[in-house]
Amino acid sequence: MIDRLVSWAKGRVPELIALVAILIVGIWTANRLGAFDLMTTVVVNGANLSVPNLFSTVDHPFHATRAFALLESLKDGHLLRWVGNHQGGYPVEFYPLGVAWFEVGIWTLLLGSVQILAVHKLAVILIFLLPAIGFWVLARVDRVSPGVAILATAMQVAIPGGQGLTSWTTGGYTELVQWGLVTNVAGATCAMIATALLIGFVRHGGRGSAVGAVLAAASAAYCNPRSLFAIAIAAVAILLVSLMPDRGPSLPVRATLQRIAVVGIGALLLALPIVVPLLRYSDLYYFVHYQSYANTGEFWTATLHAVSPVMVYACLVGVLVAIIVPHLFAVRAVAVTLIAYMLLTIWLSTSTGADLIQQLEPPRLMPFQRQLMLYLAAFAIWWLGSQLIAALATSPSLRLDARRVVPASEVVFSVVVAAIVLIVYVKPVSGVGELYQGLVPTTTSGTTGYAEYTQAVDVADEALLDGTAMLVLGTIPSGWEWHANLFAPTETDAPVFYNDWLWGWNKLQTGTPGYNYLNGNSYPDPGSALDASYLQHNGIGVVLVTDVATADPAQNPRVVARTSPALTFVQTVGIWDVYAVTTPTAIVTDGGIAPTEISVADERITATFAEGSGDVVIRRNWFPRWEATVDGEAVPITRTDDGYMQITVPEGATTIELTYRVTTVDWLDRIGALIGVLLVVIVALGRGDRVRSTWATIAALPTRQSESRAVG
Repeated sequence: MIDRLVSWAKGRVPELIALVAILIVGIWTANRLGAFDLMTTVVVNGANLSVPNLFSTVDHPFHATRAFALLESLKDGHLLRWVGNHQGGYPVEFYPLGVAWFEVGIWTLLLGSVQILAVHKLAVILIFLLPAIGFWVLARVDRVSPGVAILATAMQVAIPGGQGLTSWTTGGYTELVQWGLVTNVAGATCAMIATALLIGFVRHGGRGSAVGAVLAAASAAYCNPRSLFAIAIAAVAILLVSLMPDRGPSLPVRATLQRIAVVGIGALLLALPIVVPLLRYSDLYYFVHYQSYANTGEFWTATLHAVSPVMVYACLVGVLVAIIVPHLFAVRAVAVTLIAYMLLTIWLSTSTGADLIQQLEPPRLMPFQRQLMLYLAAFAIWWLGSQLIAALATSPSLRLDARRVVPASEVVFSVVVAAIVLIVYVKPVSGVGELYQGLVPTTTSGTTGYAEYTQAVDVADEALLDGTAMLVLGTIPSGWEWHANLFAPTETDAPVFYNDWLWGWNKLQTGTPGYNYLNGNSYPDPGSALDASYLQHNGIGVVLVTDVATADPAQNPRVVARTSPALTFVQTVGIWDVYAVTTPTAIVTDGGIAPTEISVADERITATFAEGSGDVVIRRNWFPRWEATVDGEAVPITRTDDGYMQITVPEGATTIELTYRVTTVDWLDRIGALIGVLLVVIVALGRGDRVRSTWATIAALPTRQSESRAVG
């Protein structure tokens, strides 16, 4: 056994060196980003408190809280389908839970030993490192040195994607870690891995590549449905590459189409529960457009920021090599995919393209483009190095054994260049400015401010009457933590409203004076939310408020709250003041009458009245899946002018119940996904005579015969 293991290792020295190098880069990066520092102790009022130490800048609180909500729903024995704690609620398909499921999966693998909030940091770090899988697969498909994967991984880690407001959707560290656009980068990463595996499946066949491509493509859809554009473009590019002359037997078009169809159908079946609702309820979906390309010049600037100018030039060399050098199916497919994808992005930035797909922001397509460019740049650098190494190895004066020396030398060369990349970008040398400085420190939640906020939410939760909501005005003032207020649902089961809530879909929401959903999801004058009419209209029972910068200091909501007759002071916790609404209005009311009993959960709302009649208002966002019963009898739901719900009850009615139901179409989607799972399992295990025979035919269709190493 030992002899066989030694013999096996000797034949794979370059691969083993490459794997170790990538592993070292991954561990070093994870340690630098705090993967082993998930909890910390802070002092609040003289007491030591242990708090999760996760990334907390910009969008991170939103995503970490969603993972928390998903886990809590699973603990309660149901699948989270409606998130009720975010500005009136929204269906999960409008902001899919792919990353949240990833975090719950990590929490499960760790046997619950790490708080789910802290797991968010681990998930982000893993997403940051996952492109290495795609890089490795692409290198192996072409039988080129695994050193390409080392180089590409080092570039992924070191090159941040620019810095600041001009680079928040260029992928890499800046977008993922600093800005917390987790779902966008995760979707693009899954799409890149799916593309690599699909290229491998088309080129060589094999169950593993097919199953992996299906799962990665479906995961991309669950993380961010816009990632399906990338996979579709890649599939077309792979087909085009299969038609290109390559100085050797080419893969039949029929075989390429069959293999692409296998992956496409399998992924589509698995993604039905996400894709179908988005299409079905597309008229209700709305996403505020935060960024766009005004012209191709802005797109080119974003491209430069995404990978840095040096790597853009290296990428261009990689494209040329892919076109000129034969037998490079994978790198050629990547090059064609990149060109087509960039053209798509430019077209979508025009008025015609933007009109066609209203909800797509072209800048958010950049992470996938970035990963393709990094691979091509790494390939170009390796290829140039390999030419030099091959020339030296075959030099008559040296008389080296090229078969043994060249592969190992290429990996060593790649390791050296990767180290240089890490040194230059992570520790900038002369000529590399702050714009491209990698792995810069990022704010985390392990602060006194976070601990005080959670304590303030606890105080507010105790003061909250059943059946009312909580309003949070302001956030933790630490620069990048723009949305740390969104951590509130991790401390309370009550519905939560915010003056700045990041994302919303209900265009009918009235908000406060001057609010316009087209300008973003925040109140221009948060102090006006403390008006009695706003509090009543939204069923607010308690308010947390801190200082918010306003043009007029007198309109600072914390100042307004102190003199508001609608509020009763409860307690101050750190920078937060907690107020109870003096005369609270329940989320469900019959006219002006409050229920005697009320329960408001994510997907079920019940209210009991001593005796009801007339119009009952439910201050939760309407959606077609909601259904209502009055004393067990079904009644229709009306959507109000502000997007809430209303039902009419007969005289004497006592019990009202609203349920977020699973529709017939939802069940069909689930059945389709289950069929997809079964097909994936059958293919993976090779079970079933007819299926196995069909699969063997597809997987073993002719491929190019030449497996020579493509070094020129």
